[in-house]
Amino acid sequence: MKMKLVIFSFLFCLSPNFLRGVLAQSGSQPPAATGEASPIPSGCAQSNDKFDVKTDKTKHPMTRPESGKALMYLMQDDQNYGGFTQTVRWGLDGTWVGATRANSYFYFSIEPGQHHLCTDWTPSAFAADWWPAAYQFTASAGETYYFRVVDISLRENAKTEMKLAPVNSDEAQLLISRFAYSKSQKK
Repeated sequence: MKMKLVIFSFLFCLSPNFLRGVLAQSGSQPPAATGEASPIPSGCAQSNDKFDVKTDKTKHPMTRPESGKALMYLMQDDQNYGGFTQTVRWGLDGTWVGATRANSYFYFSIEPGQHHLCTDWTPSAFAADWWPAAYQFTASAGETYYFRVVDISLRENAKTEMKLAPVNSDEAQLLISRFAYSKSQKK
């Protein structure tokens, strides 16, 4: 058992995400700050902001769009993530707007027009090498938009991935009834 722990610790230290975390703590700048092409989708923020996330399984609020605005529900689905939990940051038009954790959701109003949505795991040593997920859409006043990110753990090749896609209102209402309501704030 002790040998397994030593081997796991050694492999963990070699993981790309652990090394990425070490570089982030050393003050390394993202590619955009150094003039290199940025791999970060336009919906994501150019920061490593972390969030405190609180979830409430007893509340399942739903609402209607404000006059002249659209409404957006963002859901994190960890049902295929192998029992792990990960904090997902949600970006809209280059700003982190909130976070979810383990089968939860939140919502907010947005202006009509074209938007760029992004999801990204909060930097940690436990997320394997991944790419953020992104989606471009056009919102109309009075409409409600539902998006779900599915976190997937592929144990056979030790990879993880995120899949972001719109969800129809019937599926969204079903997920909302099962997921916890999420409130987050930047640390």
